[in-house]
Amino acid sequence: MATPMTTRLKVIAEAEPESIRLIRNIVADFASAEGLPETEIYAIETCVSEAVANAVRHAYPKDETGSIEVSVRELGDELEIVVADHGDGHVHGRSDGEHGFGLAFVSRLTDRCTFIAESDGTVVEMLFPLRHSEPTSSRTSGVRLRLDRMWPIDLAGLP
Repeated sequence: MATPMTTRLKVIAEAEPESIRLIRNIVADFASAEGLPETEIYAIETCVSEAVANAVRHAYPKDETGSIEVSVRELGDELEIVVADHGDGHVHGRSDGEHGFGLAFVSRLTDRCTFIAESDGTVVEMLFPLRHSEPTSSRTSGVRLRLDRMWPIDLAGLP
């Protein structure tokens, strides 16, 4: 029987450029507090930034707003990070012939990466190995992590 997964971190934010860095730093601080080494934290920062930026740029038409949800949970000896939007599944904000390399790069930095685009949104599921080291300093001032239970953060609606 598989061990049930418990969400350890959940962040909800508006799909806007300012959310990219903030979400990246929150997830990186969480990974650091979990004791992951700097090389793994760097891979997580890069992949979270890329997945969130992709949602910001392409999930919603320019005249619509929407949210991005990021969740982090342990899955055995791996850390699962899920980035989801609630767009219509179409790629918005890209000119014909314009293709980025970000998600291909994400696939190479993760143990496994899955992209699911449907009519009610896109989900990027990323798995990273849980290799522990000494925690490092915080990247987000004023944010305290509670690791003993789910830590929900709703950034939507903040000024």
